[in-house]
Amino acid sequence: MPVSGPTPPKIRGGTRKKLLAVVSCLALAAGIGTIASVPTAAAAAVPGAAVRFAAHFDLSRGQTPENVTQEPDGDLDVTFSVSRQVARVGADGATRILATMPLPADGGVNTPVLHFAATMGIVRGQDGTLYCLYAAGSADLTGVWRIRPHGNPERIAALPANGLPNGMALDPRSSVLYVADSVLGTIWTVPTTGGAAAARTHPDGRPAQTASAPPARGECGAAERDRCADDLLGQARAGLRPLARRPGAPVPGGLHG
Repeated sequence: MPVSGPTPPKIRGGTRKKLLAVVSCLALAAGIGTIASVPTAAAAAVPGAAVRFAAHFDLSRGQTPENVTQEPDGDLDVTFSVSRQVARVGADGATRILATMPLPADGGVNTPVLHFAATMGIVRGQDGTLYCLYAAGSADLTGVWRIRPHGNPERIAALPANGLPNGMALDPRSSVLYVADSVLGTIWTVPTTGGAAAARTHPDGRPAQTASAPPARGECGAAERDRCADDLLGQARAGLRPLARRPGAPVPGGLHG
């Protein structure tokens, strides 16, 4: 049964193609990761491939899956970028909305690159708390949001409105979240208890910034922004090396090595 949700914003042609590509890749990843726990009757076979889909989403309702993390029982927590939602997909394929992020006053048109507000990366804490990224193009909403079991979403850390917080990873030993910003070319660290976000040191050794004084847009020029982002992402991954997956272990949401 389709899940009701907010009316999705109009998406520019090029952005829609990119989103659909993400949908296809993420659907495959979700199918591969849950094939063992999904009943055969609930999963539709993909012709010519040893892959089964755990669930189908309604793109007309903005159910564009952006990122995913797994529950201990095999359920999947997914961010729907366009509808600004966090949903849980059960082993039977049923989808339940856990939270819907507030719509910015301008509708999200000032969100960098996307031009609509979007839920992005998601990770799960050991206590069942979910942390997700919300890019809204506004200072009062963009940042890291926390969703406790049976609770409402609350922002625990602000991130620059002119950035695009995208991927996220959690180090459970230090209870620190690592956030990759695709526009500013920055890796932010945020404690799970909340507070000010701090930037990792830039590849060239410049001192770290705080989210209240973000790096200037020109720090990573257009020609070298991808290189900066790659270098910063490498730093974050290096800091998370103890989290390397064991063979056969569930795939976490956020940044993958």
